Amino acid sequence: MRRYGTLTLKIILWIIGIIIFLVLLLFVLIRVPAVQNFARAKVVNYLEGKIGTKVEINKISLDLPKLLVLEDIYFEDQKRDTLLAGDTLKVDISLLKLLNNKLEINEIDLRGITAHVQRNADSVFNFDYIMKSFAGEQKKEPKPEDTTSTMKFSLDKINLDRIRISYTDAPTANDVKFYLGHFDTRVKEFDLDKMNFNIPKITLADVNARVIQGKPAAEPKTMAEHEAASAEPINIGLKLGTIDFSKIKVYYQNDISAMKADVNIGKLEAESDQLDLKNQKIDLKSLALTNSDILFQLGKKAQAKIVAAEAGKAAEATANNWKFSADDINFENNNIRFDNFNMPVLKRGMDFAHLNIKDLNLNAENLVYGIDTISGKVNSGSFREKSGFDLRRFETSFFYGSKEAYLKNLDIETAVSR
Repeated sequence: MRRYGTLTLKIILWIIGIIIFLVLLLFVLIRVPAVQNFARAKVVNYLEGKIGTKVEINKISLDLPKLLVLEDIYFEDQKRDTLLAGDTLKVDISLLKLLNNKLEINEIDLRGITAHVQRNADSVFNFDYIMKSFAGEQKKEPKPEDTTSTMKFSLDKINLDRIRISYTDAPTANDVKFYLGHFDTRVKEFDLDKMNFNIPKITLADVNARVIQGKPAAEPKTMAEHEAASAEPINIGLKLGTIDFSKIKVYYQNDISAMKADVNIGKLEAESDQLDLKNQKIDLKSLALTNSDILFQLGKKAQAKIVAAEAGKAAEATANNWKFSADDINFENNNIRFDNFNMPVLKRGMDFAHLNIKDLNLNAENLVYGIDTISGKVNSGSFREKSGFDLRRFETSFFYGSKEAYLKNLDIETAVSR
């Protein structure tokens, strides 16, 4: 009996040894260029046979059990145009944790990516055929009740460089072109079950976006509808730390309403203290905007009047719910232009329907804005306006509430002050 026990133990040890040897052999072979090239060819042939369009992948690098890298990829759509192309797609994922119902993505790194997305008049996207080719052979069958635990999803690091996306949408007549130079962030908490997210820092740079909209952006709504929409809770727990945006250009044009917005942000920095979307409360430690140009225009069309009216109602409804505060605000060298061409141009004085503010500078602290309270302290403020008004110094502590309002230590100097 003892002999059989020893023999059984040896067999088990041999099996374990063979398994360990095969795993180690796989780890070694998967790093060999010839093996990776063989896998690349198999993947390309499978994808081309499956979706029926051209696929190119110059290199596949596998570093089990975590890293997958694709280099020089190209996917063609059914019109033989570029659907997706890219220099490098890198995903670092903990595969072994999938056994414990955990999808842990340590890093997503995309570089030199170009994508062309289209939707035709029948609301069919140019990538729908790919989804159908993988879903077509699957037949849904009744499944017994799933008693397994929900998979936990986590995401750590995201890095995007040189991302170019074009989107053409026939049903809404939208034409979008987007270029992203650089984006990176680290995610401290990513809980999809409770919708809680904690992102300590976001860096965004060299963005150029252009949106041309060929249909009305706004339909007339009642004030009650705006208030109901603004009162709906945002059930997302979001914590943001530092935001660092630089060289952001966004151009928007609506050909029906003749509305145009052109935003060129030189530098935008913000540090959040509390961002409570559920209770509609935003507290910032600091907010800084420098070397930026902002243009907003409404043309002489009936739809532009609707847009202006809807924007006013939406702003009023939103202001009734949200509370905003900032410990420190600093604006330097900013230009703001606003034109509502449905309103006549005033010949004298400051025209609030046609503003052109240059060199806007503002330093303020302890700013609070709510439904019944506006307060803060302006340490310095200055700007020039096309009407000739030149504010060279503005300082005050202010308060506006339901029972009182005041300005303290008011100091104003203009170009004509004596």
